[in-house]
Amino acid sequence: YFPSYAVFREDYFNAYWEANLKFRDEILKITRPGDFIWIHDYQLFLLPEMIRKKLPEATIGFFLHIPFPSFEIFRLMPKHYREAIIRGMLGSDLIGFHTNDYTQHFLKSVRRTMGFEIRQNVIYTNKRVIKADAFPIGIDFNKFHCAALNEKIMSEKKKIRKNLSEQKLIFSIDRLDYTKGLPLKLKGFERFLEKSPKWHSKVVFNMIVVPSRDSIEKYRDMKREIEMMVGRINGKYSTLIWSPVIYQYRSLSFTEMIALYNTSDIGLITPLRDGMNLVAKEFISCQKESKGVLILSEMAGASSELSEALLINPNDTNEMADTILRALEMPEEEKNIRIKRMQKRLSSYNVFEWARDFFDQASEIKDQQKLNSIRMITRSLSAMIIEDYRKSLKRILFLDYDGTLVPFAKYPEHARIDNKSLGIIKKLAADPKNTVVIISGRDRDFLEVQFKNTDITIVAEHGYFIKKPGMKWEATMDTDSQWKESVLPILNEYVNRCNGTMIEEKTGSLAWHYRNADPDFAQLRLNELKDNLAEIIRNKTGFEIIEGNKVLEVKSGKYDKGFAAKTVIGRNKYDFMLAAGDDKTDEMLFVALPEADYSIRIGISPTAAKYNISDYMLFLKLLNSLVS
Repeated sequence: YFPSYAVFREDYFNAYWEANLKFRDEILKITRPGDFIWIHDYQLFLLPEMIRKKLPEATIGFFLHIPFPSFEIFRLMPKHYREAIIRGMLGSDLIGFHTNDYTQHFLKSVRRTMGFEIRQNVIYTNKRVIKADAFPIGIDFNKFHCAALNEKIMSEKKKIRKNLSEQKLIFSIDRLDYTKGLPLKLKGFERFLEKSPKWHSKVVFNMIVVPSRDSIEKYRDMKREIEMMVGRINGKYSTLIWSPVIYQYRSLSFTEMIALYNTSDIGLITPLRDGMNLVAKEFISCQKESKGVLILSEMAGASSELSEALLINPNDTNEMADTILRALEMPEEEKNIRIKRMQKRLSSYNVFEWARDFFDQASEIKDQQKLNSIRMITRSLSAMIIEDYRKSLKRILFLDYDGTLVPFAKYPEHARIDNKSLGIIKKLAADPKNTVVIISGRDRDFLEVQFKNTDITIVAEHGYFIKKPGMKWEATMDTDSQWKESVLPILNEYVNRCNGTMIEEKTGSLAWHYRNADPDFAQLRLNELKDNLAEIIRNKTGFEIIEGNKVLEVKSGKYDKGFAAKTVIGRNKYDFMLAAGDDKTDEMLFVALPEADYSIRIGISPTAAKYNISDYMLFLKLLNSLVS
């Protein structure tokens, strides 16, 4: 979120890659089977994938302690940097963030960068499922809450109060970092002094800056700026007995910190960006007498949990000044209510609960991966399929086209079958024991061209047309195409409203393709389109809306791939039946053929098929094994 500070240098990225590699090498020396490897923060984005390549079965968690930016910010990085970061993180089984916003930003970046299917925070890659979720890190609540009664801390509190007299105390503790908004914090306090002269001599702002990276020029410049501002404000408003700002450039001991938390009337925590900010949580936990008020930046991750704090935009110095006044004048009863509600939340989801939650969800996703692996076509299962195929005397194979025999193309007409894949189909079809059925949503003309001079049965448009070897096309339905007149204008409207989409007109259906559109925008328009179409066809029997892979189709007639498959089978009995497909329309085929020996979903999405295989190339390899 500070792109003007960013420097994109290849030698920096190479050094970052090498640093991650060193961590990998050290981990590989000590890790043992069954270990849980938990990787933390942005310094090690690349490490999960590096370990996964060496230890495919490892349990790996990753937790990010800073915000994951929106895709518009993330995409500013060179493409191979951001792809490396996403791939690196996806080497994990579970990826944790502080807030749901960061989680959704990450998932959008995965979708835009890698194109993987995502459902309910679960990412379906070609080989594994991976979960991303929010785990707002907690603190040891009891440690902070009970510490205020410690003798040393009581003594420290007396010292602070002695120096303050009757003055109200505002505090802030931040690392020296441009993300903390330290100059703006001072400007906000200065604006408060300008607007509220009645509080002069009655309030003190104790600003503590913890040394950090002060060997870097930009940080040294920031330190000088802060010191100049403190000097100017004190020079402008100080009296012989009062300085409005007490500035300390040092770290605090635990005793000093707890005493400050417990004595302060206001915590002014206003970072420009912060993954979480535990100082805010520590301050709330230390309010034993429930008298402090927390002013918190809405840009801090903690703001999503601490909604009873006074939330502000740290860039708005007027709002900060007004909120300081409001906090000073807040009634005791309101303070107590706000503090107690936040304390209840912090005590129930503390740091121990945070860790337990992460480990539990990691265990759940590993269980899901194991269940999926049972369904995956392994080498031994492939051998069993081949053996059953060879022993059988009468076989039928139902094969989808796009995503099963050919990869998806940018435009549907470009997804032509190559000679190698066509050769496999021809070999299968040449065996007199085999009935090969290409069953697709494609139109009949396209499929007929792809499989010219091939002795197979072709099912086009999800079952609207069927063509058996040496025969003419037969329509399974008799529908009037007039219905398209009411649907086509709506689809055209959505083509205009969503750049990158297109319409494909078939005999029995109209298809709206959105593969080339922005994924998030297309999803929004898809939901709108479904609602619009549902209104039109609600009272029309026989109409259906079906979703495929990046396509929505409206068709007239109760036909689908399952219905077509049963029509092709008829009364024939087969001792080997295989059905394969890659999207939602193929689920109807799998459901209609429960007796199939082998039903296979290409990809690892949830399915009614008995088995999954990671991609179409592995499936073609399996088909080739049947004929070789």
